[in-house]
Formats: sequence, structure tokens, C-alpha cells
Amino acid sequence: MDSDNHPGTKIFYFSSTGNSLITARKIAEKLGNSQILSIPKIINTNIDFSAVRIIIVSPVYWWGLPNIISRFLEKIQLNERVGIFTVMTNAGLAGDPFRMVDKILKKKNLNLNSGFLVWMPENFTPRYGVWPLWLQNLCLKSADKKIDRICNNIQNNKMGTREKSHYGINWLLTIQHNFYIRKIFIEKSLKAEDYFWASDNCNGCGICAKICPVENIVFNDGKPVWGDKCEVCLGCIQWCPQKAVQFQKSTLKGKRYHHPDVVLNDFIMR
Repeated sequence: MDSDNHPGTKIFYFSSTGNSLITARKIAEKLGNSQILSIPKIINTNIDFSAVRIIIVSPVYWWGLPNIISRFLEKIQLNERVGIFTVMTNAGLAGDPFRMVDKILKKKNLNLNSGFLVWMPENFTPRYGVWPLWLQNLCLKSADKKIDRICNNIQNNKMGTREKSHYGINWLLTIQHNFYIRKIFIEKSLKAEDYFWASDNCNGCGICAKICPVENIVFNDGKPVWGDKCEVCLGCIQWCPQKAVQFQKSTLKGKRYHHPDVVLNDFIMR
């Protein structure tokens, strides 16, 4: 598949609850000769993009791209012969995130080979709650089959695939993303302190700060304080061992979620 003279496949991923991390790992296992790299850990470094192909794995956020993925794409420096693929995990309607990928890459005279969607369990629990285990298991089995098909397409260098929501639904979601979500929550930055807080259960363990992908959490008098760089990945909520971190009042009685095949150490940033 890949010559021994080339670095093979580099898989760059962003994940907070494991859906995208597990997807990246399974792609690497299936393709072979692959290196997996955490985008939050390398985004502020001099990134080596040399490879036969690169694959970007990320969740869909608000029918589009996480802010950190947009910033990562802006940093890409590639030879035009390198294949670029994007795989995005989503629990509900995906919108058209690959249109946004194309827009950034074209400014660099690069093209996206293909973009694929993988259905994964819901992790935006403040709004949608945690799925029951039977539904999670059904979803994970479906994801495994989809990842196998995606890898076959990548190995065959399939061009032109752009998976997205139904045309009519996608049109509506794209409008909402461009003119509401992106303007208010992404370009102007979410004011995390208006949403996130810690209950009296907080014991000051610092895990929320250690896993924050953008170093947006600091401690003051033993309690976490959120800054203005929040990605709304919800890792601080999902991994808090005391279930102390909350999103307004919507998570006070809610369960937490992470992919069953990941552990906390997979997400420690520092």
C-alpha cells in the first residue's frame, strides 16, 4: 500500500470523550503503517505533515467544524500529491462540515479527497442526555462496519465523496451554522463562565484543567475557573470523577458519557 520510503499515513485527531479517538485508532489498525497524533497536543508546535496521506478525525460541532479543527487546517502545509481525508463523528444531523474543510484547503491550493461521517453515541449530554446502553451498543457496532468501509475507500484513494445531511435539511442547518452558531459561539468565543461551574462536590483534583484541550481552565481558591477559549468539548464534565462540573443546571442529575474503550489517561494534556 505505502512504500517503505514514505512515512505512510498520519492521522490527526481531536477528541474529548473518545468517539473520535477510537475511530482514529481503528482506522490506523485497519490501514497499517499509520501514526496517530493529538491535534490539541501539537497545534502550537511546528507540525510535520510529511506523509503519503493525512487523515483528520474530529467530531461534528453544531453542523460544522470545531474551532480547533479550523485552526489546524489553516496550518496545513502539504505537497499537492498528498491525499487528504476527513472523518467526522456525529450523533445526529451532521450538516455539511466538509464544505467548510474544502473552503479552508482551497485557500492553500489543496483539495480534500473525501469526507466521511461515522455515527457515534451522543456526547452533548447537557441537551440530549446519555443514550441507553442498548442504543450505544447498536451505534458502536454500526460504527465499526462504517469504519471498515471508510478504510477500504481510503486505501483505494476514493475521490469526491462528501457525506452530509439530506439536501433540504442541510441547507437549513448550514444557514443556522453560518449566521447564528458561528457568529455568536465560535467567532466571538463562547463565554464559558456563563455556562460552566463546579458544585460543592468539587475536591480540587484538577482533572478538568489537565484534560482541557485549549488550557482554558485554571484553579482559584481550589475551584475551577473557565476562560474565554472554550471549545465546548465537554471533557471537563464527562471526566470529572466527582460529577461536580456542570453545564448551567442541565447536567445536575445527568449521567456522564465516554466511549467504553478509552480511559482518562488518553486525554491528559499536561
